Amino acid sequence: MSGKRLKITPREKRLFAVAGIFFVLLLLIVSASLAYAKAYDNKILPGVRISSLDLSGKTKDEARALIQSFFDQIIGQGLVFSFESKKVNISPIVSSPTDPDLSYEILSFDIDGMTDAAYAIGHEQETDPSKTFVSNLIDQATNYVSGTELDVAYRLNEKKLEEILRENFKDLVQPAEDAKFTFSFNDQGGYDIQVLPEKPGQDFDYEAAISQLKSNLQAATLAPIDIASVKNNPQISTGDIEGRQNQVREIINIAPLTLSYEDRKWTASRKTVSVWIEFSKEDDEINIGLNKEKVKNYLGDIGKEIYVPASEAKFELTGDRVTQFADSQVGIALDVEETRDEIIDQVLNNKSPEIMVFDRQSLPQTSLANANNLGIKELLGVGKSNFKGSPKNRQKNIRVGMDKLNGILIKPGEEFSLIRAIGKINADTGFLPELVIKGDRTTPEFGGGLCQIGTTTFRAALASGLPITMRQSHSYRVSYYEPAGTDATIYDPLPDFRFINDTGFHILFVTKMTGTELAFEFWGTADGRQTEMTSPEIYNIVKPPPLKIVKTTDLAPGVKKCTESAHDGADAKFTRTITLASGEVKTETYKSHYRPWQAVCLLGVKPEDMPQDQTAAILSPDSTSSDIKAN
Repeated sequence: MSGKRLKITPREKRLFAVAGIFFVLLLLIVSASLAYAKAYDNKILPGVRISSLDLSGKTKDEARALIQSFFDQIIGQGLVFSFESKKVNISPIVSSPTDPDLSYEILSFDIDGMTDAAYAIGHEQETDPSKTFVSNLIDQATNYVSGTELDVAYRLNEKKLEEILRENFKDLVQPAEDAKFTFSFNDQGGYDIQVLPEKPGQDFDYEAAISQLKSNLQAATLAPIDIASVKNNPQISTGDIEGRQNQVREIINIAPLTLSYEDRKWTASRKTVSVWIEFSKEDDEINIGLNKEKVKNYLGDIGKEIYVPASEAKFELTGDRVTQFADSQVGIALDVEETRDEIIDQVLNNKSPEIMVFDRQSLPQTSLANANNLGIKELLGVGKSNFKGSPKNRQKNIRVGMDKLNGILIKPGEEFSLIRAIGKINADTGFLPELVIKGDRTTPEFGGGLCQIGTTTFRAALASGLPITMRQSHSYRVSYYEPAGTDATIYDPLPDFRFINDTGFHILFVTKMTGTELAFEFWGTADGRQTEMTSPEIYNIVKPPPLKIVKTTDLAPGVKKCTESAHDGADAKFTRTITLASGEVKTETYKSHYRPWQAVCLLGVKPEDMPQDQTAAILSPDSTSSDIKAN
């Protein structure tokens, strides 16, 4: 039996040929893709860059080091703002010549985020399970054809930067002055009223300057920025308030005002009330009223007299028992806004000189009658640090801070906030100020020494195996916090240091000081977890730039004052391993980056010797690092 031969039509031949070619091309593409992927296994693909920084062929570690070095150089230039002949160089890290705890960043770059984003191009399947081979292939092909330019990832504290700009350029600001009445009071309580004419003013467009800075950052440059001036015109003219004297007298004559709170009274005189009077314009209508900010400022001293801080119950270990040594206290504070509004309403509407002062209460979180049923049985962990060599103000602040924490109870499940636990940081709560450098201004700030508290608390939480939810290292290495990588900086309101009490029982916070050594202990009920930590690994050590001399007329000619000491830059990391009673193992790596820190000295000169460009540093040939006292 003979069979028939299958006859293939020309059309079918063409289809088979096309299919064959497609299969071969697909095979070639897949093979090329696999070869391409293998060639750049664990490496960043060619064409990936951040601004002008080319990361082609780098491993993640190599890319991170390159990105870090690149942006360290950029940030080292400072933020330069100018108006006419005045130039101000603002360090992206605000610092103190006496206390490193007062240093904080107004600009930082997300090095890890940019590194991860660069590596992810064409490697998505390694980090994102939802990515398919085909989508990965498309990303690789797209990058191969046109490359990929990633955004510069940074964090900018715009509010702080604007504050610093305003402080540095305030001498050139001329506030607009509305027309107003002035008063001359005599000893008999009488007074005369005169009109003070309006004056135009000048301010600066800080918002536009910061917007330009953000554009520069995306271009990975910190080019100098010219701040534009803006003219401020008065809102109220002389013609607007002429003939309103009788209305003004009606308000003043209500005084003296009597403010009452419980059995205490305060008096606001006619002269005081006259300072509060202001005019405002709304829809071309001129209204008379009281300035809210001035009334609020007047209430400041009353608030200090009324204020009673809220305090938590405090506990201590007596033998093997936990006993309460200080009861909780309800906090009382002046309700400034409500009292201010009451004053304005009574004076303008009700025409009454008798005014009630309002308060508000804050309840403590911990008020436990039976201190023996808290589950506090044993030491969970201890953190230590040493502040040898600290100046007196810093030592005082450390003592105040540790006293506020000693005996605090941390409830089960609570996220503990160190900033919240310490409370207000000012003169009223016992803290002393230190000087900080903001551009070419030196101003007092509170909070020196508190990073010693933050670091010691961090180490206690680490040793206790507690989950850390917020921690930030210092911008540069500080001798108080060695070994590097185990420090934690805090600054109200952020950065904070936070952790969670996940033990299921209360934790008692005990603080101790022996000489210049702090020891913070956490007491509670152990749940069988075991904690191990590696010693910090210090790497990528970078020497600081040469000493910078900045000329100033604030010092006598020839007098040198060093405001910054030199520090090596470095990276540090260590690993904490927590083994739970169930056998589950949790491993965490804590990384820290410390910038190389340039030594800076001020040199007093005569006004005629001041450089036109104050941002230009002058290296003194006879100056060495020995001129600087190390922290």
